[in-house]
Amino acid sequence: MNVVSDLVGTLTTGYPVRGVVSWVRHHQSVARANLYILSFLPSYALAKLGFINYQNWGQNLMRTSLRLVLNPTEHTAPEIANWTVEKELWPMRRENILERLRKHQKEGALVTIASSANEHIVKSFADRLDAQAIGSPIQLVEGRLRFETKLMTRELKIQRVLRLLGVRHLDVAYGDTEADIPMLENAEFAVAVYPDKTLRSLAENRGWEIID
Repeated sequence: MNVVSDLVGTLTTGYPVRGVVSWVRHHQSVARANLYILSFLPSYALAKLGFINYQNWGQNLMRTSLRLVLNPTEHTAPEIANWTVEKELWPMRRENILERLRKHQKEGALVTIASSANEHIVKSFADRLDAQAIGSPIQLVEGRLRFETKLMTRELKIQRVLRLLGVRHLDVAYGDTEADIPMLENAEFAVAVYPDKTLRSLAENRGWEIID
């Protein structure tokens, strides 16, 4: 049985970007980290008020936050990932959903965490559950960290999940936003976790389980 869960918002209320900024603040430059935060506060207000798409806004931050990191090496991305999970994502984990995944594992399921977050962060979190990880690949190019391609979200996400797992459909899927709908639609049993308005409406119409 294949069980796939989103990460941010589904398994944790923490944010990868906060972890990256925190790492920069503690290991490189307080001023640089603070200036970055100030730069996105106006757009944050617009996103929270619904004037711009909150999902797109957050994904853009995941891309731009990598530019904060100065002089990275091949070891920097895993180091930042472990810091992010330790300081931000794991302390804000949703233990009730993690317990669901552990139960699936005890029943013999293969559990995979799939997220648009960078692959090192997803793997660091998944390792704590002995789960598989699928995230957006990043690379080191000309002294900078950056995502290799578009972030793994929506249709790109489910396409990559199915390809890497070598299956045609999922048995169980967990997600929290409209961006997870393609993945949830592909599952035999879909679970909407603290869903946003769009996902909640669809889940109610489709009879999917909703966890509040």
